[in-house]
Amino acid sequence: MTNDAFLTSLTITKFEQTTTVVSHPVQAAGQTNGFEIIWVEKGAGYCQIDQKRYAISNNALICVQPGQQWKLHPTSPCQGLLIFLADVDPRNNMNGWEMTWVGNLVHLLAVCPVMEAEEPFAHNFRTVMAQISREYDHQQESSMPIIQRYLDIILLYVSRQLGSFRTTHLSGKSKLVREFSMLVDSKFRDLKLVTQYASRLRISPNYLNEAVKSILGYPASHYIRNRIILEAKRKAIYSNESMKEIAYSLGFDNTAHFSKYFKNSSGMCFSTFKKEGNNIFEPA
Repeated sequence: MTNDAFLTSLTITKFEQTTTVVSHPVQAAGQTNGFEIIWVEKGAGYCQIDQKRYAISNNALICVQPGQQWKLHPTSPCQGLLIFLADVDPRNNMNGWEMTWVGNLVHLLAVCPVMEAEEPFAHNFRTVMAQISREYDHQQESSMPIIQRYLDIILLYVSRQLGSFRTTHLSGKSKLVREFSMLVDSKFRDLKLVTQYASRLRISPNYLNEAVKSILGYPASHYIRNRIILEAKRKAIYSNESMKEIAYSLGFDNTAHFSKYFKNSSGMCFSTFKKEGNNIFEPA
């Protein structure tokens, strides 16, 4: 990726003293269009990411994955930055820095999508965000490597805040789970079984389950099922498709099978969720 291409893929937007809902424009369900970091320097309210609500206040950091739907609902005036890095799918042609940064961000998102920073972390983070914004506003020939390094610093600060994560030396299992999550994201419509993913990753199903459970706390089958149900919920809320159309788009030839799968996984029938989905929130 050239300097110009990188700066084209990166968008930084300020929101200052807003009391209105801030959100990414609703995309077609499942559309991958980049990673987003929302930094709420001042303000309070809550952030909705898909079907979960997270309380936010001063110095909140929100990380959103490709395809996720999110809205920021302020209850007091909010100001901060929205960093949007587009077209960074690791399966596409990316340079080494992008591969590392995106891979590390994917891992961080699995750990904690919303974090409230404490001082002195918040002070350092505000300083770095201001530098990124300034460099972005006055782009020069060297802007790309400078912004890259500031983004690296953000990951290091976040990893320090979380404590257990290291951005430069992921364990073998962490790398495997990262690869597995990317594969599920691209193949969940076609592949539904742990054995199918294990085969693609050239490992045994038992080892894949062990690795996923050690990092995420639940087996690979649970991760796959959650990804399928998440997509079904997105389509139910953000599209006008019927259950039959949604079932077919997710790789289910039998609507009754999909209906049972959805109810067993989410605890409610599809028609109920589609009717009340915008008012149903899962525990964060």
